[in-house]
Amino acid sequence: ALNVGSRVRPRAMLSAFREIGYEVDVVWGWAAERQQEVGAIKQKIAQGMSYDFLYSESSTMPTLLTEKHHLPTHPWLDYGLFHLCHRANIPLGLYYRDVHWRFDFARPDVASLKSLVARFFYHLDLLAYRRWIDVLFLPHHRMLDYVPLWPRWKKVQALPPGGQLVELPFLPVEDDLQLLYVGGVVPPVYNVASLLQGVAEAIARGVRVRLTICCPQEQWVRRPREYDQWLGHWVTVVHTGGEELKGYYQTHHIAMIYWDSSAYLNITLPIKLFEAIGFGRPVVVVNGTAAADIVATEGCGWIVNSDPDDLGALLYRLSTQPDEIERATARTRAASERHTWAVRAEQVATVLCHMHHDRGSKGQ
Repeated sequence: ALNVGSRVRPRAMLSAFREIGYEVDVVWGWAAERQQEVGAIKQKIAQGMSYDFLYSESSTMPTLLTEKHHLPTHPWLDYGLFHLCHRANIPLGLYYRDVHWRFDFARPDVASLKSLVARFFYHLDLLAYRRWIDVLFLPHHRMLDYVPLWPRWKKVQALPPGGQLVELPFLPVEDDLQLLYVGGVVPPVYNVASLLQGVAEAIARGVRVRLTICCPQEQWVRRPREYDQWLGHWVTVVHTGGEELKGYYQTHHIAMIYWDSSAYLNITLPIKLFEAIGFGRPVVVVNGTAAADIVATEGCGWIVNSDPDDLGALLYRLSTQPDEIERATARTRAASERHTWAVRAEQVATVLCHMHHDRGSKGQ
């Protein structure tokens, strides 16, 4: 199965904090494990341990419903840790991962009891964060418009995903232009109809191009049947992830972060964008998205409308001007060093340690 951001990111950030020199006490797992870890931290604080900061990442589910049975059996455990650190004058930063629950696709039956209960607990999380969190980290500032209850006087900072630096040799375009799409394929969130149609239109123009789609197998089984009209020998579908993805990036020229327009995807930054940048592969992204902001700043690819004609025209241009791909690849390699997980950990540490220093100065 593909590694989703909610699984990859916490481990990557933990490794990054250690990479930049921090000793880290970790609180994660099921409630029983977290209870032991919180107890040990409480004891250390009581014995005079000084922590520079607490960094936390929210779940995609409400905090109190994350047990296997989804019942709030430990209502004070995580909030209690925030309260403990707040009382100990330890700066708290929280990465608020997702606001999918604010969109209709996540709650098709808005009035259902399950949906109403979940929304209550999501709001409860935000009330707790408002009370105890000092810095709210978001994938992109655009997401703040969908975060209710956050006081505008509290600090908010963008903290996009990161990537691992993987040195891949430059791949010249000597035959077919090779495109790689990694991610979901099921609407209403991940609709790749325009991607498939755009590649098919490029083929009709005489462009020698191939597309590899890497997605979860169960999603490809559930794909819309309209996709099939644009499938041909130029499309290969695979279901893999992790280390095996390196081989696919190695044999493809461009990564496609490309789908039909979606209000939700316009405000999010997929981890696959930074994965591609880490591999040194330029990207094609959709105009008007948060991902387009990164590409516009770094020059690490191309921004095109979510429209098959526009995508087909871009692919035709790139096939006739392969030097453009070489230049974009060079810019992507340069950008990759600014978007590692270690850089993200440094950004967190800089903000929260500065806050810690300011508090210490005021206390003297």
